[in-house]
Amino acid sequence: MSEFTEKKSLSEILMVSAILLPATFFFATAADLPHVLLIVIAGLAFSMIIRKPAKLNDRSIIYFVVLSITLAVLFDFVFPLKNDRFGYLSIFFHPEYIVPIGFYLAVCITFFRSGPHACGGAAAAAILGLAFGGDVYNMSLENERLFMLSPLMKFFPAFFITSIAVTFLFILLSFRMAGTIKIQKKFSRYRVRKNLLTIAIFIFIPLASVGLFKLYQQYESEIRKLENFLMRIGMRHVRDGKNIVFSQTVDLNRTLSPEVINNQQVIIVRVVSKRPPGYLRCGAYVTYTAGAWHEAENKEREIRLMKSKTYTGMIAFKTFFFTQPKKDLNFYEIIPAAKIYSKAIPYPGNAEQFDMIADRIAYTEDGVISPEDWTQDGGYTAYTPTAFQESAWQMPPKLNVQQKMDYTQIPEELTYQLKVILDKIPGLNGQRGKLSDDQIFTLLLQYYQKNFTYKLRQQDNGSTDPVIYFLTNSHQGHCELFAASMTLLLRRLGIPARYVTGFVCEEQHPSGRYYVARVGNAHAWLEAYNRDTGKWVLLEPTPPSGTPNYRHQWGTVESWTDYVSKFFKQLLSDLRRGYFAKAIVSVFSEITTAFTNLLWHPVRGPLFLLALIAATIYFIRRRRRNRVHVRLVAAPDHNVLKLSAIYRKIVKTLRKYPDIELNETTTVKELSDQLKNAKIPQGEIIRLKNLFAEYQAIRYREQPPSDAQVREFKHKASSK
Repeated sequence: MSEFTEKKSLSEILMVSAILLPATFFFATAADLPHVLLIVIAGLAFSMIIRKPAKLNDRSIIYFVVLSITLAVLFDFVFPLKNDRFGYLSIFFHPEYIVPIGFYLAVCITFFRSGPHACGGAAAAAILGLAFGGDVYNMSLENERLFMLSPLMKFFPAFFITSIAVTFLFILLSFRMAGTIKIQKKFSRYRVRKNLLTIAIFIFIPLASVGLFKLYQQYESEIRKLENFLMRIGMRHVRDGKNIVFSQTVDLNRTLSPEVINNQQVIIVRVVSKRPPGYLRCGAYVTYTAGAWHEAENKEREIRLMKSKTYTGMIAFKTFFFTQPKKDLNFYEIIPAAKIYSKAIPYPGNAEQFDMIADRIAYTEDGVISPEDWTQDGGYTAYTPTAFQESAWQMPPKLNVQQKMDYTQIPEELTYQLKVILDKIPGLNGQRGKLSDDQIFTLLLQYYQKNFTYKLRQQDNGSTDPVIYFLTNSHQGHCELFAASMTLLLRRLGIPARYVTGFVCEEQHPSGRYYVARVGNAHAWLEAYNRDTGKWVLLEPTPPSGTPNYRHQWGTVESWTDYVSKFFKQLLSDLRRGYFAKAIVSVFSEITTAFTNLLWHPVRGPLFLLALIAATIYFIRRRRRNRVHVRLVAAPDHNVLKLSAIYRKIVKTLRKYPDIELNETTTVKELSDQLKNAKIPQGEIIRLKNLFAEYQAIRYREQPPSDAQVREFKHKASSK
């Protein structure tokens, strides 16, 4: 049967549509992604119009795969999936990509020659869509794009079960097109006829669907509890040292969690810039009580919104700024290496502008910047007026009475103890009123450098305040204790100060193209208000041995894998933001850079050239052998081609009989055997068998058929 061509089967495309569309409709409604359903419908309609099958080769397969991936990625820029729609499965997978690509590939299969593989591909894609679409976690969500289908979400369990039932009915019904089902060879005497099986299926599937729906209703609360439990396990697994998590409270009594210690090498963010970003601030804390720092809770500290500028065309991000957008600023392209499960994002303290795919950006006067409805895969770019690595947040620029009280707050029980400590610091005793704030900062920093050492361990301070114990007893600790103690000492001197957390990003990748910040680079420092200049300054009391407190040695394999990971994340970020030209240029640029680095390496370069020369010689010799083989194989005789054309016409007449199964792999013998059970007149069966026997006799012999044999076979085939 491989010798004849045929049109695509319209009935099989309709069966694929029946299998695929219910699952597509369900997923598009559950995910609120209308474009998925529209693209699938348009693709199936176009496939029905184009009846000529596409050629099955490497090129056509690559084209269809690339088309499916491109459609899934591009439309996700326009209609992104909301992060709060799906639950457990979406933590580890990306249904906004996986499911549409599966649907589109199932549609692409229908453009090739008809066969059971089309229904199989549609069934696999449908099951994938049902599995991810059924993971809706919040049933109270309203559809913003498919708002007319929001009522279906109110009856989601029934909608889900109905979609499963309809999809599986058509999947099983597609088996009927394949004929009789044989159970096993050793039980070949037991055969289930397709009509009886179809009746049983139509009875069983609705009953099973209703039963599952009732079972789900009865145990819905238990199922939700299980999913919540799995969610908690999954979130803990994902967050432990592999994601950015900032709390609203920093407890100095228990700062060193096992997750931080065991995952110090895990990369949190990658920053593409010309120079090291330095300190990236995230959290700012104002109130200190019982050994813990808390974010300001004063009602007068209102949340403010940054102004924004929206672009037209393909640009998907917004530019956020405080007063007005500026040009010619230093930029830091920040690419999160993991999910950020907190409201704060890391950024340089003097950042004045951000490019980000977000609805809006809120910020506090203490410098906690929180994007809302942020597409994290798109990353963000921070712009600064200068490239200073130790910059502080400059708000509020002038302190009112309430702000002075907040930034100089000290627990009453620590007031006297802090005074005693300050009296023992050289240069401060009796000279406080004569010193400028800069001089006070210098004296305190020198005091820490001479009398304290950095040590990454948990201190046992019993019931004593951790800061007081650090200043009076241990004289050693981690960065949190250095920053917290100096903040309180400055406050005791009447100088406003706040405790800040974030990352120190100074580790350069071996390629020299970007910088990384790891879990081990999490750090704490302070910002103090210089009353003489009216400016906030960043102060670092922690010794150099603890800033940052984790050093990493890159391995060759690790360096390459991280570079590839950064490349793909940056590429996705560019595509997300609408920088399509930049993404294309970066692909070629990175390929060229990687090839150049490989070629000029003193060891890898010569090895690569030797491997390239060996591969070239191998393919040249293989091509020569193939050419010799092609010359040895005789070209088809023109009489053979004529004989094959006559055979194809005979086979074409058999397509009208439903008992005859034809596909590209059916041989002449298999076709002749099918005539035994076909509903064809006996005389016609004998004539066809004789024709098939004669065709095999003269077609598959050493000598090609003569002109007379072809004419005689044609006469017999046309006469009835």
